[in-house]
Amino acid sequence: MKKAILYAALALTAASSWAFYPKADEPTGCMMIISNPSSGFGYGVTITTVAPDGTQSEQSTKIKRGLSTSRSADAIEAHKLELAVLNSYTRNGWRVLSVTPTTLLNNGTTSEYQTVYLLEKR
Repeated sequence: MKKAILYAALALTAASSWAFYPKADEPTGCMMIISNPSSGFGYGVTITTVAPDGTQSEQSTKIKRGLSTSRSADAIEAHKLELAVLNSYTRNGWRVLSVTPTTLLNNGTTSEYQTVYLLEKR
């Protein structure tokens, strides 16, 4: 009986020592997510992700635009896609530091919208 308790105590000690084993460093720093909705007949959204190490990836999605669909309804669909991407990163430990909306003008009229999200992982 004493041997069984001794072996159980040794096994418990060995198992608990794994909690102090050094873990691999997770990537830290800042990441940028840039949302570029395109206007016109082939309406869609391109979301560019710039990782902390400088690598870049793009996701493009087309939004079906009906004749009765307004630009504000298209913008809502674009924001839904942005939110889905942001939620996937926040579930992995990233948090939003800032959001910067940008409007580019061409001869006094709005030609392009862009939203830049800055994320940080601690």
